[in-house]
Amino acid sequence: MREGGWGTGLYAASGGAGLLFYLGLATAAGGLAPHRAPVAVAGAALAAAGLALVAVGLYRDTAGGGPGLAETVVRLFDVVVRAGTNTLSFARLAAFGLTHAALAGLVWRGTTALAGRGGAGVVGAVLLFVVGTAVTFGLEALVAGVQALRLEFYELFSRLFGAEGRPFRPWRVPGAESADPAAKVVPCSPG
Repeated sequence: MREGGWGTGLYAASGGAGLLFYLGLATAAGGLAPHRAPVAVAGAALAAAGLALVAVGLYRDTAGGGPGLAETVVRLFDVVVRAGTNTLSFARLAAFGLTHAALAGLVWRGTTALAGRGGAGVVGAVLLFVVGTAVTFGLEALVAGVQALRLEFYELFSRLFGAEGRPFRPWRVPGAESADPAAKVVPCSPG
């Protein structure tokens, strides 16, 4: 709404219409899993209503007519594809959490196996537990950090913000524009 008013907030794929579409898809999927047809049908109806609102918003941004309708269909297809790819993209973070659990389980199995082998085994078990846990947490932090940054800067910013923004103009001391060495033109001397 801040970018383009109430109309944009209602009809945009990143606004109310997109939310209705996504919630409808989630409700439909939630109804399909336990074989609850009324829930799935209600979710599909919500998704269709959201997609129709998105289509109205996309068509309003075109020149209209046949070319506007073609552009709306293509952009609507993009909205549907992005909903699926974004969901799968964010689900990768959960997969990394499962990877961490698997690595932690491996460290724990090695620790318990070493602990039953006498005094040296207990020392080795403690060492394996400390080092293995540190490596597991380090790998998880690295992977989750990289993925979170990628999701934030690529997925979130490129998908949610539709405005063009404004150019970056760094602050300068008033009256000091002529002191900028890049602004000066220095003629080349021969030789």
